[in-house]
Amino acid sequence: MKKLLLLAVLFLFCNIRSFSQGTCATAAPFCTASGTTFPASTSTTAPVGPNYGCLGSQPNPAWYY
Repeated sequence: MKKLLLLAVLFLFCNIRSFSQGTCATAAPFCTASGTTFPASTSTTAPVGPNYGCLGSQPNPAWYY
């Protein structure tokens, strides 16, 4: 029984580690002169989900990281 429990814990740990993502602290910024292109968000609104605080609307969002 102990071996089965250990195997289950190891399996869960491996799954968690394989789907981990970087943090904002490790994000790599880019400069616009470096040739990186990204879509300009015009006539759109920001995605629902993040807490935008006291803003009434979030028109034309741009995410640089």
